[in-house]
Amino acid sequence: MQLRGNAILRHEQDKEKSLKKGKGRSAFMAVALLFLIVFFDNPALAGHPEECALASHAFDEDLLKQINRYRVDNGRAPLFWDEDLRMSARGHSRRMCEEDTSSHNAFGERFRNSGRKHCVENVGRNAATGIDQFRQWKESAAHNENMLDKRIHIAGISKAGYFVTFFACE
Repeated sequence: MQLRGNAILRHEQDKEKSLKKGKGRSAFMAVALLFLIVFFDNPALAGHPEECALASHAFDEDLLKQINRYRVDNGRAPLFWDEDLRMSARGHSRRMCEEDTSSHNAFGERFRNSGRKHCVENVGRNAATGIDQFRQWKESAAHNENMLDKRIHIAGISKAGYFVTFFACE
């Protein structure tokens, strides 16, 4: 009987150790799963932190310089830099990058938030330089019309990852 009791006791002890190991493994697996979900669901952490990083301000300035040169050559006034419009463009470029799609989603909201009576917007993708982006927009009738709009006087530009937004208002 004593042997049987010891065997039962060892069996119970082994079961308890196994449960503790199982709980430890379960906790580890839960933490690992949570890490993977957060890691792969966040573009900034998914091994490509530069993917949606903001471009240098030089890109934005270069693009505005190209647009202004083009406007002056076509009898239009140059645009002045506006930090509020830049922040609006920045938010939109980041959203496009995170969603990996070019769009004018929420343009009405950006327009209302500007407090202006008239705004235009160009979005672009995959331009390496401001000059490249300018050339792409110049070749598109609708984008070209926006760049030469007589009613706009201020602009904000921002690039995040491969996505750029030009937001300009009266």
